Amino acid sequence: MSLTGFLELQARVERSLPPRWSAPTATLEQYRKRVHERLAEFGFTADFRHPNKIRGAAAWAEIKRGRIVAPCLDSEVEIAIAFHEIGHLLAEPCSGGDHYRDPAQKDWWCCLRCEICAWSFAVPLCAPLPWSQTMHARLTQSLRHYKSSTPGHQEAVRLLDRLASPLRYYEFLSDAIVNPKPAAPTIEPYKPDADMIRIREFCTRYLQEHTS
Repeated sequence: MSLTGFLELQARVERSLPPRWSAPTATLEQYRKRVHERLAEFGFTADFRHPNKIRGAAAWAEIKRGRIVAPCLDSEVEIAIAFHEIGHLLAEPCSGGDHYRDPAQKDWWCCLRCEICAWSFAVPLCAPLPWSQTMHARLTQSLRHYKSSTPGHQEAVRLLDRLASPLRYYEFLSDAIVNPKPAAPTIEPYKPDADMIRIREFCTRYLQEHTS
């Protein structure tokens, strides 16, 4: 979408707001509760650490163990990171298509498509609580960092730019105005084998619907 189109969408959103309207908000305690609810829903575990005790990366997901390591949930940024790491556990396998692991990275798994999947799924994982502008800023910062440092397929770069744009945040905000309490996508409790295939298929469908 052109800059003119984006500004027109932004203006339409603002015109639709009632007087003194502000974006939906939630407390940190509500966000923390939602993170723990999602972990329990899928049977995942988490190791929340002080940022000073996390070495080498802000956070990571241990796919085979169904476990995330993430900062303590003390800010909306850290809440977004936690949902992002849960997204990694739910995402499609890193194989084929737009997936491409950077061979120069020996210690970490760096793939643009994997990052797009995880951040795409972070938004509905947060629902019905609002995906805030602070959270989207963290999403944007992370994806732009990967874009600058990780090679990837052209289609993956296109999807990354789409998701990390200010326009995408205003689309999320517009959805919240139309449907203030969106139904969060839910899946039956996680089971290690066959259910993971079904969960990943769900994530893939969601990604296709929300990055086009």
